[in-house]
Amino acid sequence: MIRLQHSVGITDAALSWLNSYITERYQRVAVDSATSADCVMKCGVPQGSVLGPILYCIYTRPIGDIVARHGLQYHCYADTQIYMAVKHNQPITEAITKIEQCLTEVTDWYGKNQLKLNTEKSEAVIFLTSKQRNDLPSDISVAIGRHRVVP
Repeated sequence: MIRLQHSVGITDAALSWLNSYITERYQRVAVDSATSADCVMKCGVPQGSVLGPILYCIYTRPIGDIVARHGLQYHCYADTQIYMAVKHNQPITEAITKIEQCLTEVTDWYGKNQLKLNTEKSEAVIFLTSKQRNDLPSDISVAIGRHRVVP
């Protein structure tokens, strides 16, 4: 609620409504004909809800500050994309080091805020000119913690 109020400026009735929407929520799981007992959700919003993606973007807004400190850019909706443009004379290994340093800080932030960066679903994409492609080391990868993502 603090982030909604102070970072985004939501107050009064709207803040009250959102507070009631995201606290004391119950969920149950149905598999075939069996249904679990109701369980109180301690955090998050119901999967598939209309407000889920926008609330996620508000909740993860501090990632933008982390990314900006590293001189990178990002896009966020239901997932997060971190990217940068590499100058033609900048070594690709230097750019990857910069991204890895940012990812380390983002991963730490995720952990402190009850989120998990799913390294198994993470991808790295590199767009290159033909000359840059010829100069690209064959063993290039991006480290996310102990996981390595091959572009």
